[in-house]
Amino acid sequence: MLLAWRTSAELQSKLRLDTPARPQDANEPILILPSADATVSWLPFSARSTMFVGREVELAQLERFLQSGKKVEWLLLTGAAGTGKSRLALELCYAVRPEWAAGFLSRTDKFQQWTHFRPTRPTLLVIDYVAGRAADASALVLDLARSASYLPSPIRILLLEREQGAWWHRFLREDSQTESEELLRCQYNEEVRLGSLSEESLQALAAEVAHLRQLPWTDSTARVFANRMRMLDPLGRPLFGMMIAAYSSGEGDALNQDLLSLVMKKEAARRRALIPDGEMYLRMENLATLATLVGGILPRSDGFEYLSTTGIGALVPSADLVDPHVYREFVAATSTDTTLAGFQPDILGERFVLDRLRTASGLDGITKKLLLAAWSLEPDDLCDFILRAASDFPADPAIDALCDLPCRSSNARAKWGWLVGEMIRAINHSDDSRTQELLAKLNALAITHPSELNVQSALARAEFNLANIFLLTEGNYEQAARWFDVAMGHVVPGTDIEASIRNNRGILHIEMQNEDQAFRDWSDVIANKAVSDEARACSLNNRADIFARRRLHEDAIRDRSAVLALQQTSPDRRYIALIRRSTSYEALGQIDDALSDLTDILRVTDIAPEQKAQARLRRGLMYMELGRNKEAEEDLQAACSTDELFPGTLASSLVGLGELARRTGDVSATREYLDVATSSEDADDETLVEALIVWARALADQGAAADSERVWRSILANPNATERQRSLAENRGRI
Repeated sequence: MLLAWRTSAELQSKLRLDTPARPQDANEPILILPSADATVSWLPFSARSTMFVGREVELAQLERFLQSGKKVEWLLLTGAAGTGKSRLALELCYAVRPEWAAGFLSRTDKFQQWTHFRPTRPTLLVIDYVAGRAADASALVLDLARSASYLPSPIRILLLEREQGAWWHRFLREDSQTESEELLRCQYNEEVRLGSLSEESLQALAAEVAHLRQLPWTDSTARVFANRMRMLDPLGRPLFGMMIAAYSSGEGDALNQDLLSLVMKKEAARRRALIPDGEMYLRMENLATLATLVGGILPRSDGFEYLSTTGIGALVPSADLVDPHVYREFVAATSTDTTLAGFQPDILGERFVLDRLRTASGLDGITKKLLLAAWSLEPDDLCDFILRAASDFPADPAIDALCDLPCRSSNARAKWGWLVGEMIRAINHSDDSRTQELLAKLNALAITHPSELNVQSALARAEFNLANIFLLTEGNYEQAARWFDVAMGHVVPGTDIEASIRNNRGILHIEMQNEDQAFRDWSDVIANKAVSDEARACSLNNRADIFARRRLHEDAIRDRSAVLALQQTSPDRRYIALIRRSTSYEALGQIDDALSDLTDILRVTDIAPEQKAQARLRRGLMYMELGRNKEAEEDLQAACSTDELFPGTLASSLVGLGELARRTGDVSATREYLDVATSSEDADDETLVEALIVWARALADQGAAADSERVWRSILANPNATERQRSLAENRGRI
């Protein structure tokens, strides 16, 4: 016992020396620059084993994010597994240090005094795997935003995640308009999404990998690499580029069968060389498997002693006695955090767990016990892992074993039901046999426990997600209608899921030309005082659309105004209410009110840039109709200069500028604007016809009557011309 105590004390002292409990001031958070030994494992982003290539555009976007004028701002960086999100964030940290205090926020850091945090220099906080830390990240941003006026230096928060999943609504606190507005006001811009690396960048990366690993790199191997890259990873991810380059030579057809299996074998050989003892190796592998399932094991007040309560004590080493250096090398993780991380990179960790579960011993023995321990310890984090694995390896049969979890308590049944709903949403195929089986099991669970409202709601939500697949992805309206009705049969009355079902079923009715039924669904939601403001706002806007189509603009305005009077609604709902209410005001001839709504959109801070650009376009066109040409030009130019635009905004703004140039007699500028507008990819049919109207008028202004006449006739012959455009052509442009 004394020997064990001494060993533990020595290891803990060594850990404190390697990873100080507070490397920065006690009034500051712990910021980490993840690092791994590239000679031990070269694939993790923290090893920085290759040069950083192909993300110049995104890096420039992030640098502009840092240099924006506000004291506190946040930004989301997304991308599929292996696209290089963490590496990009790490390179940004290195690029701005030491002028900035920059690094990844430690998961083990207990710093909570964000309202009192006063950084002495600009600070960049990177929060990786934000899905599992959504509530904490949201609170952090809110606290900093509320104390922004007291900050001596700016703070930036960069969030990293694969996509805007279920966590996004929790982070934005969409059930609270006030807090949601606060969060959105300090959002720098829409998410930055990492896509494929260019072929040139992938070739450069592969050539460097070949050089570092002393492999031949010729024109022939470059062609083989390019072909294998297209076949094995059409997404063009740098992680896969590195693996393919490393094994493009000498592996023959084995590479074409399963790249990740080949990499996993080499990683297993590396780990066995690190821990030759077979029993110790297996126990360490078990610990790393558990850590992978829960996204990392964090110490608690008693260290890792709590793991002994999960029934797996005999399967894993005492985590408090594990040499942190050996463990980090074993899983290829960062060397600066006290968390017991899972296998890195993430996608290899997912592959490792699935491979273990596919074996007989995995399904019936050790790995299953580790899975059950993860379900007991961190059910939310385990669900996140399952969803990532199902997204990356949807056809793997071991996903079934991952989803086979005990539901012995009400909380477990509700959480498992939530998982089923998210699986259906993530897979996004109605004919997926796995999700069909899971849904059937959830239905049986709900029948067995009819009094558990959370389970009933989970079932209704899962059926709602399936109905949405039929409606929004596959266009099978008959099946969509069936599943919306099934979901309504299981829904708990007065809940938001009921409102969501009615809202989307209303959209289905519109698609099926059943406007009256849609009207009834949306009116039911509006009348239900138990649903959230957000759900009511959605139905109010939808019903107002019906009123507007029926030219009952007073009724449409009433519903839009009701949206704006609600306290807890999202910026999107308020934007829709304002911009469409302005259209109804314009139809009634209440131009000042219409302009006021558009101006309100520009005044509100949490409206997205593309939404503001659309409002500027609308206001600019209204100014044109009023003959207020200078104000019109300012709005249209501002719309054109916005980085993020809705489809059609740029082309329509350019046509408007062409019309303004025509009014000044500048035919050259008119033609230039129209040429750019009509060659724009986002120009729709109506905009193209509008450009012809401007050009026909310009020709008439120059005395080219015959040419103008030919353009007017082409408009009349154009099947895409609207009623208004056809009327203008018939009257040769005279209003």
